Amino acid sequence: MVIASIRDGLGYLEELAVLPAHGRRGLGGHLLAAVDGWARSRGLQVDAQIFMRRDLTVPARDGRGPC
Repeated sequence: MVIASIRDGLGYLEELAVLPAHGRRGLGGHLLAAVDGWARSRGLQVDAQIFMRRDLTVPARDGRGPC
């Protein structure tokens, strides 16, 4: 699942999640690539490369752990 938006002319990746049962198959990377294509098709600049590293863990906003 991925949720992205445009606010004030900037693209935002709001949420990205892959069910644990489907993890470690590259699905998160495919979702990021889809968001990248979506943003570029609207003329937005993106820097998704930092998120495409395999070992990236982003803490959840509520502190419950990796998202």
